[in-house]
Order: sequence, then structure tokens, then C-alpha cells
Amino acid sequence: MLACSRVFLAFACFSFVSALGVSHQALISMDYEPGFNESYGYAAINSADNDEVAFARYVCGPLSPYVGLNLEVGEIVFVERDCNAIASGVTSVANPHILPGGGIKYFTYTVALPQTIPTELKPGINQAFLGFMQVIAGTGGVGGRVAVQIPITVYVPYPGKYLEVFLSADSAKRGEPVEFKMRAENKGTENVSATAIIRISDSTGKELKKLEAGSAQVATKNSATLSASLDTSDMEIASYTAKAVVEYGGSAPATSEAKFKIGELSIRINNVGIENAYAGKTAKAYVEVESMWGDPISGVYAEINVTKGAYSALLEKTFPQTVGA
Repeated sequence: MLACSRVFLAFACFSFVSALGVSHQALISMDYEPGFNESYGYAAINSADNDEVAFARYVCGPLSPYVGLNLEVGEIVFVERDCNAIASGVTSVANPHILPGGGIKYFTYTVALPQTIPTELKPGINQAFLGFMQVIAGTGGVGGRVAVQIPITVYVPYPGKYLEVFLSADSAKRGEPVEFKMRAENKGTENVSATAIIRISDSTGKELKKLEAGSAQVATKNSATLSASLDTSDMEIASYTAKAVVEYGGSAPATSEAKFKIGELSIRINNVGIENAYAGKTAKAYVEVESMWGDPISGVYAEINVTKGAYSALLEKTFPQTVGA
């Protein structure tokens, strides 16, 4: 089992259509942790050489009540659950921050999560957006509502048992095994026992084989990897679909699909000919090919070289065509 990382640390800088940008100490992407309380730094950057920028700070989104902007003396900030309210509702800002050309100004904020998951936070991804809004220097009026922002993401677990699975498959030549890897992530509040199978179907949806992919105990906020191997010696060259079905005691099995191919992406030349090959006439060359893939192959073209003794000529490349299965 692999424990999920709580916070992914990085240094990032975001800048959009104006000189105003934002750099950030940590890009927060974490599972909900009761009682979590940590502060982080971020900064406003003015990338213009000479022009000053006036701006105000804000935080918006469903997670915004739990992201506190640590205020400076006399500072006015904006906190809204609805980010549209920031974009449309702010008409003036008293005493905005003024940043000279090439300048940088540092701030801090705190992510504080209650011991009990708030009812307004839904299971799954919840975000707040931390940003700077550019205003008109000297008046505090909003000019063009240019803003730069970064996301803060908290994943709230589903109550009870909830598992998500992600299946991957590699294509293989006929006779070689196809390997399947499946990652099962426990996104619920309870530990689960997962048992997986993989169903193999052709392009018409007809089920051809069923593989056992093992079982694993997956603790909450953890993941496990399951695997299976498919013998292709008795299978046709074609495209297939694999569907993982994982039983874990939830309201419905967790599923995931992946496409794969058996065969070799190649064509076979069956015949080459030239018609109307007379002096002074325009000859027509043709190439008869066959797909060895089992599915149509697009973008196939031929380059034909005609030789006779010391004479050699390269004909024009044929128009790309699709070779049927």
C-alpha cells in the first residue's frame, strides 16, 4: 500500500495578461485532515520595468472560509464563496497595495480545517482561489478587473466505502503477453477489501476472456496496485477493450477501461504494377497493400522508384489513404 502525499511543495510563478504576477511557496493539494493548521507564503510580482501596479488581495471558492489571509494594518481584502462575486461585485478598493516596476511584495495565509468536516464541503475536490486583483493606482477604482490567482485544493473523503480505480494496458505483438496495471485508491472514510477482475472484449463489445487480477486491503487515504497478464497466442490481430471491475463492498463496483491492440502496426505489399507504360504516355503506377494490424491504418502513402539499367526515377508520392482492416 502507498500512502497519499498530504501536500505537494513547489515554487511556482503565474502571470497573465498584465504585469501583475503571483509566486507561491507551496501549491496545496491535500486530503482533508481534521485540525490541519499551517501558514504559507506567497508574493505579488510586478514584471514591468518602470510602471507601478496597484492591487488588492482576495480569496474565493467553496474552501475560502478555511483560508485566512493574514492582514496587514489597514488592509482591505475580499473573501467570497462565489468567485463571480469577486469579478463583478468589487467597484472600488480603499488604500490598495502599490508595487513599483520590478518589485515584489510578500504575504502569508493560513489553511485551517475544522476537526469535523463542514457540511458545505462536498465529497471530492474542494477549492479556494488565492489571488491579486489589479486596480487603478491613485483612485482605488477597479481597472479592467485583471486578476491573477492560484488554486488551493482539498480532497474531502466520501462517507463510508468509496474506491476509485485506474486501469492501464500496453499493446503487444501477437503471441506476447499484454500486461495490465490497476491502481485502486480509497477515497472513502472506511478501509476496504478489494477484489478485481478484468474483462476483455473485442471491438463489437463481445466478451472474450476474463482475468483474475488479485485482491488487496486498501486503507482509507491509501492506494494499492493490482495486476494481470493476458496470453495473446490464441487472439486475433485487432483492437480490444479491457474493463476492470473491482468489488469492495461499496454501493456499486468500481470500474475503469483501457484500450489496447494486438498485432504489429505494419502493412504488407502484395503487388506493384504500372499501367499504360508507353513512350510519350503518362503511366499509372499502383501498389496493392494489406494491413497487418487488424484495424484501419490512416495516412498510408507510397514512394515508387522506377529503374531500368542506369536510369532511375522517383515518382511523385501517392496521396495518403486509409488501408482497411
